[in-house]
Amino acid sequence: MAMNKVRRVKGRRFWRSSTGFLWYDQEVMSERVVMGIDDAVKLGFANYVNFSGRASRSEYWYFYLFTGLGALASGIIDSWIIGLPIINTIFILATLLPLLSVGVRRLHDLDRTGWWLLLDLVPLVGWIILLIWFCTKGTDGPNRFGPDRLASLAQISPRPA
Repeated sequence: MAMNKVRRVKGRRFWRSSTGFLWYDQEVMSERVVMGIDDAVKLGFANYVNFSGRASRSEYWYFYLFTGLGALASGIIDSWIIGLPIINTIFILATLLPLLSVGVRRLHDLDRTGWWLLLDLVPLVGWIILLIWFCTKGTDGPNRFGPDRLASLAQISPRPA
């Protein structure tokens, strides 16, 4: 699975090779891996019943964006063409379990149990707390729910000769 590797270098000279890797002259100050929307959708549906492990911010938000845009598009198609919410209902039912599993894995990345997802049922306050948590950076390194997947994917590429 191809991930878009993005590295930030603070005050250092860097360049991108023809293969897309970022090369550097001196020490890399920080690095991160950004997942694309296609990778997030593939992982969301591939792990639709996997409520263990961790999901990065990019994985969660790209899958959430996909489900939101898909629900919007299917709702427009239903209202303009069919007149009944048939396609929208099918789409929402097909993406409900994957969205729940990605949400639970996102909470695991923050070192919280998946039961905190029920906080969404609390009026007014629940979804605000979850929104803040989902926007927060996950724990660095391994936690009780598993290793940090993006840290293991962020391999520093050697400098070309």
